[in-house]
Amino acid sequence: MKRIIFFALVVLCACTPKKVLHAPEPKNLEKLNVEVNFLPHNTIDFVITNQSDETVKIFQHYKLQIEKQNGEDWVPLRILHCPCGAPCAKPPEYIELLAGKQYTKSWDMKESWCGEEEIQKFIPETITIPIGPGVYRIAILHSFSDKDNCLVYKEFNVK
Repeated sequence: MKRIIFFALVVLCACTPKKVLHAPEPKNLEKLNVEVNFLPHNTIDFVITNQSDETVKIFQHYKLQIEKQNGEDWVPLRILHCPCGAPCAKPPEYIELLAGKQYTKSWDMKESWCGEEEIQKFIPETITIPIGPGVYRIAILHSFSDKDNCLVYKEFNVK
């Protein structure tokens, strides 16, 4: 009889309903947001927003790292950040983007590179060509800590 009562108590205790804990609503896990805005006159603005509570370092902020999709591959575009032959000062390694702040990069939707032909003494010709339709992406190299650099990509279509 003692065994039956003991067994009944074990079953009753084991079968009592458990309190269900509800997980909080998921927050936006993207700490860095990149918005692509098509503007008149064949210009695109890339608005980078720090959505975190901490400062982010944006590396190579002076460059536009844009790639075009070619089948399964991504092909980097040639985009000058300094005119051919110009004595451009070396930009800082990174910029700091404070929590909640934005940084905008503009692009004229052209590839550009320095040619071999000189237009003036020791100044190579700048060659530019407009891009064609396709799928592109911009890469943003950033870090929320001093040791972990990450790349975030944002794809966009050009028609």
